[in-house]
Amino acid sequence: DKTNNGKLPIIIAGDFNSVTGSGVYDYVSKGSVSADHEDLQDHDYGSFTASGLSHNLSLRSAYANGVELPFTNFVPGFEGVIDYIWYTTSSLSVSGLLGPVDKSYLGRIVGFPHAHYPSDHVCILAEFKLRSKPETREAKF
Repeated sequence: DKTNNGKLPIIIAGDFNSVTGSGVYDYVSKGSVSADHEDLQDHDYGSFTASGLSHNLSLRSAYANGVELPFTNFVPGFEGVIDYIWYTTSSLSVSGLLGPVDKSYLGRIVGFPHAHYPSDHVCILAEFKLRSKPETREAKF
């Protein structure tokens, strides 16, 4: 198995330019995107157009554990989550997260970037712990 049966810790992070429900989000979070997904309609992606796309990595967003950020991109006309830190749940657990931008601060600005935030994306950060390996007991004869 190319994924080492989930034993190898994997972290994939970045600007995915994709919101919840998009083809990219579904592919990463659910492990597949169906051929009839609206993001694949009216486009020809070869065999992916006919059969969809899947993986078996069992990835989860670090912020999906109840501390979802209200946005990672904040510009005039758009405010939403498009940046993610994905990890393999079989080998890693989240031990800490950077929280959201203070709401009172947001009321004083139009959007990012500006003097205090040089990017239109806010920083996201996750700390992980390796899951301990299940103990295997050797049979004694």
